Amino acid sequence: MRPMTRRMLLVLAGCGLGMVGTLSSRAQQSAAPSFYVAMIEVRDAERFRTEYAVKVPDTLGPFGGRILAGGGRLEALEGEPLPGRPVIIQFPSLDAPKGWYASEAYAPLRAVRQATAATRSFVIEGRPPTN
Repeated sequence: MRPMTRRMLLVLAGCGLGMVGTLSSRAQQSAAPSFYVAMIEVRDAERFRTEYAVKVPDTLGPFGGRILAGGGRLEALEGEPLPGRPVIIQFPSLDAPKGWYASEAYAPLRAVRQATAATRSFVIEGRPPTN
């Protein structure tokens, strides 16, 4: 193959790879996040704190999760406040929180939570970021 032809093919291949990377990056940026939302009524505060709450953050990383709110003060703006502690965890996709919830890392913690608290939880699909 001629040196000039070879250089041209390498440049074109590099441009193609760059475009694929850019499109992939944009697709990830435009994906809608999701939110795991829970109201937790704790029955055994000490065990819940030491065996569950302090360990949950370590299970979120592989699923891209990050805690946005957890256990803070809840003020009703309309109607009666729901009982329990609110928790909101953001994930990068709708499947991510389901994967986290079913993961081997979270399973023993889920058992502790179920033994120490009553929980109502669900996942909400967010909106893609707007530019």
